[in-house]
Amino acid sequence: MKLHWCCSRGCCCGSSVCSWRCSWPGWRRVRARAAGRSPVSRAHGRCSSGSACWSACFSRWSCRGPRCRPPARARWNRRPGCSTSTSGRSPRGRSSRPVCTSAPECSCDRGGQLNVARRERTHQVGRVDRDYVEATSPALHPALAAIEEAAEPDGIPILDRESGRVLAALAANRRRILEIGTAIGFSTLWMALAQPAGGTIVTIDPDRSRTDRARSWWRQAGVPDEQITVVTARALEAFERREPALDGPFDLVFIDAIKTEYPAYAAAVIPRLSPGALIVADNVLWSGRVADMEQLDPTEDTLALRQFNGGMLSDPRFVASILPVGDGLLVATYRA
Repeated sequence: MKLHWCCSRGCCCGSSVCSWRCSWPGWRRVRARAAGRSPVSRAHGRCSSGSACWSACFSRWSCRGPRCRPPARARWNRRPGCSTSTSGRSPRGRSSRPVCTSAPECSCDRGGQLNVARRERTHQVGRVDRDYVEATSPALHPALAAIEEAAEPDGIPILDRESGRVLAALAANRRRILEIGTAIGFSTLWMALAQPAGGTIVTIDPDRSRTDRARSWWRQAGVPDEQITVVTARALEAFERREPALDGPFDLVFIDAIKTEYPAYAAAVIPRLSPGALIVADNVLWSGRVADMEQLDPTEDTLALRQFNGGMLSDPRFVASILPVGDGLLVATYRA
């Protein structure tokens, strides 16, 4: 396609296929553009390169500075005969675009609807969103609420509600679940309440006093004792001595225990997974410390979590992702 004279001198969209027949008021405008100054005004004819090219051309000099005028509304009509149009739409007639008259420090960009869409894609979840999720979610089970109340004064770390809801959704169709790190049974109960009838959970924790408290809340929630088996031992020791309850195969493994042992937990449970099983791990962002590469002296926990995240995300046997929920929730699906 032979470019029009204005396009050959650098069309505003920079497209090699742009066929705008730009109508500049005079060569003075072209010289101004070549010198890096925005032209005062310009008009456009029809474009056969599609609406994406037109959007780039039309909004080149748009601005969100304090003294910018609002952008002119584009007028569109369908052109069924447009051979290269990707959206079936093109500008109708001639349209002008106001230019930026702000100071040099004004940050001009492509503006308009493109920036609105970009802001929507990068929306940061805030308090209003969390309040909405909390208000529209089913009421918290009384036993879960009781565990929350008991954990706070004792300083016992438990799963946050957002992560608990995600974990329950992942456990909904998983009949055999392994949990590493029981504490007082908060995450265990989220999974037990979501499991199908006949499902079982094996949970590992060396602190019997905590797991006994957990058992009382499980019973309060109506979970039968045979649904949850507690292995009272350190997890790696239980795996090493081949505890019968840990034979597998398991449909889901949830890890929330000693952070420095996360890589070893993963190595121990992979042979015990069924095809399509999930590995879910909590605290993988570690309150921002995992992502902060400028730390002068990262802790062993931080280094171990980085190793665990990198290993799971790069392991070809898994499809894995880190969800920015709570303190970071890694979810990995076993391909084999």
